[in-house]
Amino acid sequence: MKKNKKIERNISRPSFFRVKIIDTVKDSDIPYYYLPKDLSSLLDFTRISLPDTRCILFILAYLRYFSDISYGKLKNSNFTQLNSHMVMNSLSCPYYKRALLILLNAGLLTCDNYYKIGEKCKSYRFCDALIMGEWERTSFLQTLNGLKPPISDAYGERRVDAWARMCDTLQNWETLPAGELRNYCENVQKHLKDITFEMSEEELNPLLDEIAATAFEEYKEDIKKDNDLINKKNEARLLKGKAPLPLKQILSSVDLIRKCYIDSIERIKDGHFFIKVHTKSRYFGEGSGRVFTDVTICHKKLRKALRYKGQKMVNIDIKCCQAMLLSTFYDQSPVQQAEKAHFIKYFSGDFYADIAKQSGSDMSRDAAKVESFTLFFAKNYTASKTKFTKAFKKEFPLLYNNIRALKKENYRYVAHLLQSAEADIVIKGVSTDLFAKGIPNFTIHDSVMTTEEHADVVEKALTDKFREITGVAPTLNVERFDK
Repeated sequence: MKKNKKIERNISRPSFFRVKIIDTVKDSDIPYYYLPKDLSSLLDFTRISLPDTRCILFILAYLRYFSDISYGKLKNSNFTQLNSHMVMNSLSCPYYKRALLILLNAGLLTCDNYYKIGEKCKSYRFCDALIMGEWERTSFLQTLNGLKPPISDAYGERRVDAWARMCDTLQNWETLPAGELRNYCENVQKHLKDITFEMSEEELNPLLDEIAATAFEEYKEDIKKDNDLINKKNEARLLKGKAPLPLKQILSSVDLIRKCYIDSIERIKDGHFFIKVHTKSRYFGEGSGRVFTDVTICHKKLRKALRYKGQKMVNIDIKCCQAMLLSTFYDQSPVQQAEKAHFIKYFSGDFYADIAKQSGSDMSRDAAKVESFTLFFAKNYTASKTKFTKAFKKEFPLLYNNIRALKKENYRYVAHLLQSAEADIVIKGVSTDLFAKGIPNFTIHDSVMTTEEHADVVEKALTDKFREITGVAPTLNVERFDK
């Protein structure tokens, strides 16, 4: 018992470590820490995800604090114990071991590899470069945003984290090997140079404020829903004597979201576009082939200001694209083809609204569309609990079984197949052929932007290619930015 008390004293933490390290974005409440100056020169953070970056900064701040407490000056720093429970309780991401491995592999930390269960944790020591280097007292959130600036549409932590994880799988088009994909990106680059953004500051600023405020409220609502689910899980975990799962924390703010769009607009105005291609997958080897540009991440309310050689643009979108691509999951057996024909008929009306009616509840079309993502992209056990899934299974039992089989080894596989099929149709099929004919076009995943004079040609190309691949004639939404 005495040993346990001694351990408790050793791992007791200062007041600013007793709260989650990122639980607010108000300047007056942001905690400050000592962190190495010019940390980006020591680690390549473009290849490190946002959660891992968060863990790395916390571990450095933690070891620096206790090194100072124990030994006075950092240059005399020795090995300092790192308690796993404290790290996991202080972070919204519990995967601290991966961050430790990054620091150890980079030679920034040394481990004594000595521990005793219930008595001593493993200890770590800074490398000479950090011991003798310069440290600065800085805002944790400011440092995090400096190392991992959000460059997606920033609708929330989930999307920011997803973009950070994708940084390691996206490849700059200029480094692509010679071939069709590189030729395609060269065409995109050539036509992007003729894109301009035409909107006055008086009109732009209130619109950005509205977009950012709406996105932040949606983001907070998503965090609240996720935390409600985590709290329910924690009630069961506590009854079993297990440690509670950490709650998700707010990482973004209205100003950060606003900055994402401003940065993209500035790149368009300056002509410094980025073009990146999803060439590899963390789980499946080859990437989906999706192409990301500043037009891709431009908010739909801002696209009306985009011009191509002074001409107004038109966006042609494939309605229910992801759902229709599920038709490619049927095999060639007569039974499967019979159900496929039944499945295709659903798209002559409103697919999501019809499934909502079949559920026998008061589920709206929008709610059905949201729940469909659970069926397509979540784990099988989670997906099986929704009303949409039960109605879908009743209407298309063979397709439901095919989806479950594809997700059995890795639930992300269906999303990967759908995104790859979408890229094959929109990028490798339609967009490449349009460039060959000299028609300017810019893809936004399952939609294509072009000028008004070429809208009919693009509509026909999308319809023909989609029918050729899936056997389904798609319904197209044409959005004209004429106001």
